[in-house]
Amino acid sequence: MGAPGVEHGNVPRVFIAPRALHRLKLYIDLCPFEVGGLGTVEQAGEDVLVTDIVLIRQRASDSDTELDPQAVAEYLLQTVREGKDPSALRLWWHSHAEADVTWSDTDERTIAGLRIDQLVSIVGNKRHEFACRLDHFSPGRVTLHRLPLISSREEESPDEESLREQVMAELREKVILIHREYSEIPEIFFNPSGSTLEIPITFDEADPPDQG
Repeated sequence: MGAPGVEHGNVPRVFIAPRALHRLKLYIDLCPFEVGGLGTVEQAGEDVLVTDIVLIRQRASDSDTELDPQAVAEYLLQTVREGKDPSALRLWWHSHAEADVTWSDTDERTIAGLRIDQLVSIVGNKRHEFACRLDHFSPGRVTLHRLPLISSREEESPDEESLREQVMAELREKVILIHREYSEIPEIFFNPSGSTLEIPITFDEADPPDQG
């Protein structure tokens, strides 16, 4: 299948199922730090449709997220066992919490490292601002930026309280929050990079620790 929109010079649109968009916003709103995950995508002519948003086990901080590779593999295996198409898993989403929705160097490295052809990437923040892009890796690298993210259609409103409780339970189960502090003692580091101390915190904390 060719890259949608590329051959004909059209800019593809990224539609998202309303329930998936609602879940995405709740993950971002309820996690005090950055958070990320994967999702499923269907082709819709030259456009694409995000059908589901998935939270994967991860470590999250105020500056990045790190998905658990084993959890990703387990999710793919579960997808196959359920008779679903694993190739539909070509969305990477994450939040920048309170920051702007620009693509950081870390984001660029993550996208290049995933190397999922026709990869849809979404970054959002707590102001419900979103940036969306589409990356092709074969036969050559093509990146389509500033794609519109559009709710696909109206559907029955979800039970807000029930969905909120479900999302919070998932966050507590799958996300380890890490606050990073620079060490004043060069010889003492917990992080192999030798630059920060990593302190786990819980979702019971109303706000992230003061970083000033």
